[in-house]
Amino acid sequence: MKLDHLRLLGAFGTNKIMAGELSRLCKRALDGERSRELLAVPPRKVGPGGIVYPYAHDLAAVAVTYHRTSARVLWDVALSGASRLDPLYAELYEDFLTEDRPWFTRGGTLSVLAFGTQSVEAGDRQVVGVVKNAVVDAGRARGIDWQVDAENPDVILHARAVPTGDSEESTAKTELTVSLDLAGRPMHQRGYRLAHGDAPLREDLAAALVLLARHNPKEQVLVDPMAGSGTILLEAGLLGSARSIWEPGQTPLGARLPDLGEALAKLPPALFPDTEAELYGAEIDPMTAGHLQDNAVRAGLRERITLHSGDFRDWDLGKRLAGRPPGLILTNPPYGARMGGNATELGRLYKDLASFCRALPGGGAGWTAAFLVGDASEEERAKQGDSSRESSVALFIRSVGGKPRIKKPLSNGPLRGQFLLYDL
Repeated sequence: MKLDHLRLLGAFGTNKIMAGELSRLCKRALDGERSRELLAVPPRKVGPGGIVYPYAHDLAAVAVTYHRTSARVLWDVALSGASRLDPLYAELYEDFLTEDRPWFTRGGTLSVLAFGTQSVEAGDRQVVGVVKNAVVDAGRARGIDWQVDAENPDVILHARAVPTGDSEESTAKTELTVSLDLAGRPMHQRGYRLAHGDAPLREDLAAALVLLARHNPKEQVLVDPMAGSGTILLEAGLLGSARSIWEPGQTPLGARLPDLGEALAKLPPALFPDTEAELYGAEIDPMTAGHLQDNAVRAGLRERITLHSGDFRDWDLGKRLAGRPPGLILTNPPYGARMGGNATELGRLYKDLASFCRALPGGGAGWTAAFLVGDASEEERAKQGDSSRESSVALFIRSVGGKPRIKKPLSNGPLRGQFLLYDL
């Protein structure tokens, strides 16, 4: 069955954040009437980290240029419920025999990738072969030349199993979608982070944290007291100006498609070029602090970041920010395994972090503090040598005191965690 959907994929639990970001971007990038038309119907939630819209070239162009909470921006073109290889080939071949959109009729070079094809009783490599054959054979039957080229393809197709509804359960029924990768690479690989410390945040998740914490770059400073290689700080700065994910000279793979390429060419390098976030970070490890500075230079934000190369406990930031409006503290503190399973040391660190927040101007009154705390399972903690039966999240909440206003499950890759937001 043919599809014509725009699919955005991000981190676990970020569906609403992704939709909110795209809405903000469209309202700025497109004229009011067109923006209202595209956003008139809310996107369909698919799984724990996906949203789907009716496909439109201008909507896709905005997403693939600026959308920072996406890991993938895809154009779904075909769907199959077949569970075996022969029926899968037959369905896709019939779809492509009548495919009249330019992505297919222009022909060219092709690569196919598979991402969890459990809806088909075969391995990923077999599914990849079937999708390739269906495209090439249907093209040949119509006099359209398709060649397989993994090194420099004009089109990258994804074959992936997706839930048939909005279920977040791993056992949910799935079907196979065939989609064009409009970026040509994972969107969260921005290019500025060439080096990092231990357990780095994915860039799309860091952007989601900034949006969840409702950072206002025009009015609030943002402080990360355990900044690592700077991903949260850099994503906050780039989100504020809504700068293109693509550096000068780079273009998404979708620019090779005629209509999408025209829509992409109309977009400016940044949607809010005059918005300059004020960012503060501390990093205790000198090498990682150096990575932060290098990453900030590549991101074009070095002048926006005030860096304390040292322990946040020795950082008298309250004096520096005296008289300033309340801001936002946002960080990803270490959890059990990263502290060697030492619950006593970890609890002390969390208490010191709370003391740091209270030492800000006005005793922290009016500030917002948000944290992503890793939460390994009891079994995982045992494997890592963590003798405590208390999760890092429970230890964090107990150590810092008070009750978070927001507590939301989020994942950093395979690590589950909780986003906690406090009003100080």
